[in-house]
Amino acid sequence: MNSISKISYNFGCEEAQQLFEQICQEFEDLGDCIWKFNEQIDTLWAIEADKILNTDSRIMARSRFVIETRKLTRTFPLVLNYSFVTTTFSLFERYLRRICDLVQAERDIPISSRHIAGGIVSRAFLYLEKFCGITRTQLHGFHAIDMMALIRHCIVHTAGYLDDYGDAPRLEKGIAQGEHLLEQHKHLSDYVRVRALPDGLRLFSRDYSHLTPSYCREFLIGLLISVSLAERSEHEA
Repeated sequence: MNSISKISYNFGCEEAQQLFEQICQEFEDLGDCIWKFNEQIDTLWAIEADKILNTDSRIMARSRFVIETRKLTRTFPLVLNYSFVTTTFSLFERYLRRICDLVQAERDIPISSRHIAGGIVSRAFLYLEKFCGITRTQLHGFHAIDMMALIRHCIVHTAGYLDDYGDAPRLEKGIAQGEHLLEQHKHLSDYVRVRALPDGLRLFSRDYSHLTPSYCREFLIGLLISVSLAERSEHEA
């Protein structure tokens, strides 16, 4: 993830500048948090290996190996990174609302994005298109954000099981085509995998969650800059 010190933009508006700095800081910290927590799984492997080697009973050692291998290869990474993806996307939605609130305040618009029906992301862009002429498709990385939303919904509503997820065909196709990754990460196609388990198909990922904060940050900064440019054009007209 790029350092916050390498990103700068002069918005000419104190509120927008503060929002920009908060987006940079919060998503950078979140990315670092995700990286460090995942590194701890490797540390746990070393701890468990030491315990197994120092177990007197071979039967107990084998049993512990089977149980801990299952936990450290499936349960721990799954729960940890599912949580990271949902937290990151929830934070993304919060900043989308704040950008819409900024537009409302700057343009003295009588209604907020909260008055529009639909999900947070869809109503935010209906609002921004109506009042700023900005559509999500003109922003860099919108495919990755759309896919992140699908992955997040699958995690939240079906615990990552595709068999129960209504948008599973779209999600599987997007993953197969690498739409969840930005161009510079297309070679990391195994960052999100679909595994066949005894009880159904399920999303698995450990490394993908580390990409999500930078994807959200870059998208939100691009959006904030587009809003700022739209404001300047409005004032100059």
